[in-house]
Amino acid sequence: MPLTTRDFDTIVGKLKMKERPGKHRFVFFEHDGKVVVRTHRSNGRGELGSVEHAIKRQLHVDSKQMRDLADCPMTRDAYIVHLKAKGVIARG
Repeated sequence: MPLTTRDFDTIVGKLKMKERPGKHRFVFFEHDGKVVVRTHRSNGRGELGSVEHAIKRQLHVDSKQMRDLADCPMTRDAYIVHLKAKGVIARG
């Protein structure tokens, strides 16, 4: 099932990502005061389409994990554990 801009916005809210104003919706995820992940989408509506793959790559998740973020099984804390396991966030 393709992800929509509403799914993207749900993920942004759940992960408490910060937003930078601009032509597109630029968002970033901070951990311990450091930006560790950033991505963006256009301001349109509907399915993410061809940028969905890039967003998944930028968030360091696969399709199932992206869906889990949108549908709520994966929490912010679980996402941080995932990023640590992938080496995006230093363990400590």
